[in-house]
Amino acid sequence: MKRTITTISAVVVILLIGIQASTAYVMVPADYTTLDKLAADSLYITGLMEVADAERVLGEAAHFGDSHWTEEANAGVLRCTYVADSADEKTGKTGALYVMIESYNEVSLAHKTYSDILSGNQNLGNVSVINDLGDEAYFLSDGQNFLLILVRKGPKGLRMKVNKITAHTSLDNFHQMAREVVNKL
Repeated sequence: MKRTITTISAVVVILLIGIQASTAYVMVPADYTTLDKLAADSLYITGLMEVADAERVLGEAAHFGDSHWTEEANAGVLRCTYVADSADEKTGKTGALYVMIESYNEVSLAHKTYSDILSGNQNLGNVSVINDLGDEAYFLSDGQNFLLILVRKGPKGLRMKVNKITAHTSLDNFHQMAREVVNKL
């Protein structure tokens, strides 16, 4: 019996390692019971974005870089990073995709955060409001270095950014991926 349990445990560990390599998972802290239920339910998301999804946006092979979550004053925040495997031969840049999901205790707090960031970014120009995504959304890019989408859907927010646009970065896939993530919120 003991050998069967050991074998099963080894198989489970191997499966978990294989899954972790392709999917971003939220790591739940030891004091999970102290989390706000809304934040906990919203942040314990498995399969939010697969490496293959990030590769569609970056346009090249990539890997899962990091994920972590924090419980802030009025929100739980999940952050995930995906990084291209190598520098783009044309631009010399190594693209990265950053995804941040916020789950607020109240819609008004999510709206305030969205509005504050929008106000700060309007000075940069090139802000395009997206009317058919979530409750509020906008896109911002300088056309050379980054792509950014910020979305509020109820008490939840999405910030998605490509840092270091390369010759392979797909603007269409970036917008499509934002829609897919918002649909999961």
